Amino acid sequence: MRGFEDKAPIRLHLSVLSKRANCILGLYKAILSSILITVKAHHITVRVGKLPCGTWYFEIPFYSSSQDNNNVVWNLEGSTIQVKRSHYPPQTHFVLSADGNAVALFGKLLRHLTSSHSIQNCFECKFYAIPDGVISQLESNYIYDKIDIGNDRLEGVTPEDLRFLLEHLRAKVLRLNVECLPISIYKYEKHGDKDSLIQKLIIGSYSWVNFAELPSIRVISIWREGLHQMNTILKSWIAGKNRQMEIGDFELGKYSERNREIIFTGVESDTTSLTTAERNAFLSSESHFPNIKALRDIVALDITREEDWLRATVIEATTGPSSQPTQKMFVMVWSDANLRTIGRIVD
Repeated sequence: MRGFEDKAPIRLHLSVLSKRANCILGLYKAILSSILITVKAHHITVRVGKLPCGTWYFEIPFYSSSQDNNNVVWNLEGSTIQVKRSHYPPQTHFVLSADGNAVALFGKLLRHLTSSHSIQNCFECKFYAIPDGVISQLESNYIYDKIDIGNDRLEGVTPEDLRFLLEHLRAKVLRLNVECLPISIYKYEKHGDKDSLIQKLIIGSYSWVNFAELPSIRVISIWREGLHQMNTILKSWIAGKNRQMEIGDFELGKYSERNREIIFTGVESDTTSLTTAERNAFLSSESHFPNIKALRDIVALDITREEDWLRATVIEATTGPSSQPTQKMFVMVWSDANLRTIGRIVD
């Protein structure tokens, strides 16, 4: 391999789990501080390291690519890897082929990187498609900064996929814009007193959501759910369910003066005791919230949980152009963390 950088690309046949493969990867220097996973309809890519430092870039196509007969060929354990080296940017590009079993090879690659290179953090994992079985191949030992599934709504997520994502992966942000097939309502199972592994859940399509028993996650954001679902969330929280939710961010669609009546049907509320400054501090606290300057017609009401008299403030606001205003609703539970955010608790 000496002088590799000056020669034509070399095609290697090897197993990503073999000792020989580990030695080959060790020849290429990369700062293993981050990993970025992208899943598309035709291939999966895994980038290890950050530019401008040296990086590894793994590409796993779902279909076999043509081979260059001018390349040197190695045969080892049935998997194909084409290795290319570039200086600008400084990157080693590995193209892996597994003869139709790309999803399994993807899982092997992640386990190899974890066991051999002690990679524990994934900067982002983004899905533009959901090949069968790919979600369960994600490495559960990673801490993901963000798992983003579905720019456009994706079909093909199974109940088992949802359970794996919500109950077995650790992520700061999980964004789901998916349809669950077969159609079913996901039932969250809390494992004893363990804290949720997901810090923030953002839901696009919500046909699988049980609004009376939301996943046990501190920050929950849902796009365009109906007014009756919002009423269910508030009633369930008052009754002692949805108790792990401390921050809610809900888009209700087109504004109507009747919306509040529908949302608060059967819900007792009082004028909030938050000051305007405290309310604005909360509305500025989450990066995914709209800019507070874009919110108008703000109304805040307090509700109370029956079993322990814990308060929550429900904030209504409109945003968007005045010709087509959109209604937003925020929920701030009076937890210690939120009271610190608005300045009522000072450590």
